[in-house]
Amino acid sequence: MTRKKKGPAPGVTLLGDGRYEVLATARTSTGRRYAQETMPVGSTLGQAIDRRAKLAAQLRAGGPDRRADLPTFEVFSKAWIARMAREGYARGTVEHNAYKLSWGLPALGRLRVDLVTLAALERARDEIEAASTISHRTGSEVWATIRQVVRRAWVEHDCAPPVDLFNVIRPPRCRGGRSTDKRALTAQEVAAILDKAEANVEQGNPGAGRQRRLEAEVILAGGFRAGEILSLTWDCFDAERGTISIRPTVEKTRRGREVALPRRIVAELVSWRREMIAAQHIGLGSGLVFPSPVTGRRRCGDGLRMALKNAARGVGVEVDVHVHTLRRTANRLAMEAGVERSDLRAQLGHTSAAMTDLYRGVRLTDKRAVAEAGSAGWLDLVVGPGEGEGGSTP
Repeated sequence: MTRKKKGPAPGVTLLGDGRYEVLATARTSTGRRYAQETMPVGSTLGQAIDRRAKLAAQLRAGGPDRRADLPTFEVFSKAWIARMAREGYARGTVEHNAYKLSWGLPALGRLRVDLVTLAALERARDEIEAASTISHRTGSEVWATIRQVVRRAWVEHDCAPPVDLFNVIRPPRCRGGRSTDKRALTAQEVAAILDKAEANVEQGNPGAGRQRRLEAEVILAGGFRAGEILSLTWDCFDAERGTISIRPTVEKTRRGREVALPRRIVAELVSWRREMIAAQHIGLGSGLVFPSPVTGRRRCGDGLRMALKNAARGVGVEVDVHVHTLRRTANRLAMEAGVERSDLRAQLGHTSAAMTDLYRGVRLTDKRAVAEAGSAGWLDLVVGPGEGEGGSTP
């Protein structure tokens, strides 16, 4: 990757393709004025310094402030967040994106979007790295959101630099944050986290807690990936067989597979379908099992992830809980219950060539044993004792 290097003179930056970027400023009676220009290929450093001086003189003499009508990064960020809210994104997703953008405001907030230079991005990156509360993962998410918004601003206002600055700048390397365990959960921890998550979601969005909890239960019961559940449609659910069919086009799923579910989870899904029909859920027309309660369309995974994280903190579980933690937990609990590894791999849908050979000849009864054995411990705590009966979808 070609790095973008600073020039030896203030306001002059060397781009990755060998050209110089010139940024001139001048303080006048009406405030600070800016002018930015990229020198032609083959220009020397001396020519870039001379050009910067001429631009500064023009600004002091009342020359035009280049792109003075453009918004600052802070104004554009607020408009972007407001747009997300209007488009029906979950409140947790909107708030989380606003939080991530707030880390870029000290260095970028007052700059017009056309004046977001490499030096400004480096300041923002250094401030993110210096924060003792940000882990490497959170820092990467913060940087990705800042990058998305800056690029969107450049495109919408036709002010993108000749070289994408994010392709030549080193991303942040954060080493802060709490040291959290990434192990699988126990059955007792699963029950406590799901109870807390349902209660938290109900406070902010009445009626959504039941859906959020059932999503987590289904992921645990079948070891699903987040994208597989978010894209799941009712035509993939067979209540009589007690299975969910995963299409090969979903996320990391290269091969389709049939996942067996415990009977109690089958009964929960049948009941959820009836509740959606009775309440005329906004997402009925989409065919999704777990559509957005606001837009009726497919949701992103941030809402469930943040609900699980907050619930884990609320019950004192020191685990970095996210959606994939549930899949890891399903794997671990099934192994502890003595499930055959080949049956477990077929149920979870691991896709390596070595594992594929082990999938052959695995019957639905074997998958059923995986589902029942792996879910027995937490189902009694979460759903309740007893054998639920599946039925036909209404």
